[in-house]
Amino acid sequence: MVARPATTGRRLAPWPDTVAGLDRLAGWFAVAGLSNADRAMLLRLNAFAGLRWHQVLSAGAARAYQPAPEVCRLVLDATGLPPEAVLMVAAHA
Repeated sequence: MVARPATTGRRLAPWPDTVAGLDRLAGWFAVAGLSNADRAMLLRLNAFAGLRWHQVLSAGAARAYQPAPEVCRLVLDATGLPPEAVLMVAAHA
């Protein structure tokens, strides 16, 4: 097998509790994935990892990277929700 470092992000295993946690949340809430990665890579990663999103968003659509305010506005615009109805959950520090 040939090593392909540039595409390993598409094949990352989720944290052990991620798939079950997203499934549980998605049963009650609209769940949107947001990343600095591009949308095509996110869709491949989601398909590989079995992640359940109602919507996946790339910060690239805002032409900025997290934590820029434009990226947060992207989420609000895409969901049509006011800021007080949105909760951000992160898998990093």
